[in-house]
Amino acid sequence: MLRPRDPAMGTTAARRPAGVGGDMVGSDDAAVGRIAAERLVSRGHRRVAFLSPKSDQRLFVDREVSFVGWTRRLGAEAVVLTGPSNPKPFPVRPARAVE
Repeated sequence: MLRPRDPAMGTTAARRPAGVGGDMVGSDDAAVGRIAAERLVSRGHRRVAFLSPKSDQRLFVDREVSFVGWTRRLGAEAVVLTGPSNPKPFPVRPARAVE
């Protein structure tokens, strides 16, 4: 269990988990969806797709809701393509050391 002064860093959660102290780097998944929609629509696309490989994960749900909402607000159509719930994990390669 981490104590309040223990160093900690999260890299995927947009919100700090209860009881976890330290620094945190997260993502604003709603902003990611909005930026993607704005980019595609500004380039003239009128029918775009959101690909969600893990439709049951919060990260993808937040991005999907934002992307679809902003795409429609900007006058385009969004199609959502989802993968099965709980598919095999993405192939992950170990990070190389940064010197």
